[in-house]
Amino acid sequence: MPSTTTTAGARRPAKDAVLAGAVEQARDTLLEAGAKDVGDHLGMVLEAERLATHYFAATSPGYEGWRWYVTMSRISRSRTATVCESGLLPGDGALLAPDWLPWAERLAPGDLGPTDRLPYVAEDDRLERGYLTSADPEEARVAITELGLGRDRVMNRRAIDAAATRWYSGPQGPDTAGTKAAGANCADCGFIVRIAGSLGTVFGVCANEWSPDDGKVVSLDHGCGAHSETDVPPQGHEWQQSAPHLDEADIEVVATEPLTTDGAEAAPVAEPATVADAEPAPVADAEVAPESGGEQTPTD
Repeated sequence: MPSTTTTAGARRPAKDAVLAGAVEQARDTLLEAGAKDVGDHLGMVLEAERLATHYFAATSPGYEGWRWYVTMSRISRSRTATVCESGLLPGDGALLAPDWLPWAERLAPGDLGPTDRLPYVAEDDRLERGYLTSADPEEARVAITELGLGRDRVMNRRAIDAAATRWYSGPQGPDTAGTKAAGANCADCGFIVRIAGSLGTVFGVCANEWSPDDGKVVSLDHGCGAHSETDVPPQGHEWQQSAPHLDEADIEVVATEPLTTDGAEAAPVAEPATVADAEPAPVADAEVAPESGGEQTPTD
C-alpha cells in the first residue's frame, strides 16, 4: 500500500478504500451489540496501515458530545474488513464526571451524618498545637481551667476568624428580618449564655425555649421576638362587635295552659271554694218512715 513520509521520517498511512467503505458494517456492529442511539457517521481516522476507526454520533440525551467508535482492520491484499473493537468515547464538549477525589477531600459542610466519622487529619491547617501539661500546678491550672488549653490541638486564629465570619453572616447574625423587628438585641437578653474565649465577645448561646434560635450560637447584636425585656402594647379587637339581635340574658316568662294527652288545651280548673263561702243546699219535705212496730199516724 502506498504511504507518505513526513520530514521527521515517520511513516504516515495513506487512504484505505476498503476500510473507508465499511461504514455500514461498522454501524451494524454497534446495533448488534445493543446500541440504540447510533446517529450520523462523523468520519474515519486511519490509525495505521490497514487499521482505521469509524466514529458515529451518540444521540442519547445524557451523552451529548459523546461518540460511538468501531475500530476495523484488514490483512494485506484482503478486500474484507474485520472488526477489532467498539465502544463509546467522549468527544469535544462532552459532559464528563469531575476528577476523582478521595472521600475525605470531596466532603462539604453539611454532608456529615449523625453516625458518620471523619478520618484523622494529622496536618489540619485549621488547628495548632495545644498546651502541654506543665510541672507548675498554677501554670497548668490557668492554662487548662481558665484558658481551656488542655487539649492536644486547638483552633488557630485563621480558623477562629473563619468561624466568626460564617456565624456572623448567617441566619443568627444581625442582618435578619427578626433582628430588625425585635426592638432589642441579644446582648441584654436574660436568656443569653456567654461563651468563653475571644468568640465570647461577639457571640453567645440562646437558651430561650420560645425563641427560634434556642440552642444556637447567636451574635450579641442579633435579636428575636422572645427577648426577655421587651413587650408589646395591648392589642384591641380586630373588629367592632355589634349589638346582638337577640338578647339571651333578657328572659320573658310566658304562662301556658296545660295540655291533655291528645295535645288539646284542657278546660280551666275552677278554684276550690272555702267553707265560709259555701251556701247550704235546700232540703225538700220528706215523709218520715214510721219506726218498726209503731202505730202510723195519718197526715192531713
